[in-house]
Amino acid sequence: MKSKISKNISKKRRPAIAQNNYEHCNIKEACGSCSFINDSYQEKLELKFSDGLKVLKENSLLQFAKVIGVTPSPRPLAYRAHAKLVVNKKDKQLKIGIYQPGTHNVVDLSICPIHTRAIGKSIRILHKLVLESGLSTYDEASGQGLLRYITLRQAHLTEELILTFVVTKDIRSEIKQLSMTLKSATDLKIASVHMNINTTEGNNIFGENTYRISGTDKLRESICDLKFEISPTAFFQINPWQAVNLYRRIQQIAGFSSGQVALDLYCGSGPISMLLAQTGFKVLGIEENPQAIDDAKVNLKRNDLVDKVSFISGRVEDTHEKIPGWASSPSLIVCNPSRRGIAERTRTFLTRKLHDEKAIFVYVSCEVESMVRDICDLIKSGHKLRQLEAFDMFAQTDKLEWVAVLTK
Repeated sequence: MKSKISKNISKKRRPAIAQNNYEHCNIKEACGSCSFINDSYQEKLELKFSDGLKVLKENSLLQFAKVIGVTPSPRPLAYRAHAKLVVNKKDKQLKIGIYQPGTHNVVDLSICPIHTRAIGKSIRILHKLVLESGLSTYDEASGQGLLRYITLRQAHLTEELILTFVVTKDIRSEIKQLSMTLKSATDLKIASVHMNINTTEGNNIFGENTYRISGTDKLRESICDLKFEISPTAFFQINPWQAVNLYRRIQQIAGFSSGQVALDLYCGSGPISMLLAQTGFKVLGIEENPQAIDDAKVNLKRNDLVDKVSFISGRVEDTHEKIPGWASSPSLIVCNPSRRGIAERTRTFLTRKLHDEKAIFVYVSCEVESMVRDICDLIKSGHKLRQLEAFDMFAQTDKLEWVAVLTK
């Protein structure tokens, strides 16, 4: 396995950047999400890549590493195919958007250059329809009101949309009427509408119960020639155009296998697990979101990979003892945690595992600080950071998706 890295890494190919009509963002300062929008895309991309490298260098992690570079987003604008938006009405003025950083003031995103065209159009139509419907919106201070959030997800090839209205109680008749009006008012490809009930305090978007109001149960998506069905509350990459490049790269790093074992930690709905299975690995995926695991199992059947991948539902740090014997000595471990990084218990577990095994470790991270912390722990196993690159999954923001490869 040691030789696979150099053997399977070909010369860097940077995908062509789609020529979108440039849109100036008028809410940059209020929104605060896109630090680099309205500036030169390529210059800011190189800046955030070099800033990330600086953090790794300061922690003495680059002395053994081949730094490949950063892959631009195929779409610098209109790439975000998933939006989670708070709904707020105050003084008869409705806003559908996000909270301004450090406050609970809502910034309206009716015009946002990074949302796909279909999502942007949906938000503008919903703005009018929600206001006309008379539905009350949730007020955090009083705990009163019905409509809390609206989430929208788009399939990037078909442009089909799935909408979810997050509410404080069952108002399916009102949501059904709203969705019927929406469908009749536009030519958007609305595949399904759902209602999620969230009665909890705080900023968790989704509650436990989701009900289909109309259309299909899940959104159909295709990435890397794999077919997916995505539930309303499950995670999936927000930039599917760039996700293709990221997933193919991981598949390339892994190389072909003749039945060797791979662990896919924080596996979501299973795209990396399935791509590894296609190249010959026997894969165990672990994910805490039960809805994502349900989706992953369905996706295995859709792609005829049931016999090659198994899944465990639960937090990675709580499932170490549940790893079956056949998966206890992996030759490849892929880890793709949230921005919080790897939990301390799992870092300890992985350090021991990597000490005993010669596994290649591939770390995918959207937060350089937590990645550096985790790698500093993992290299105690005797592994070193051998290869590093980044993918601009979050164009116009100060974030990158990093891919680090560690070997003995």
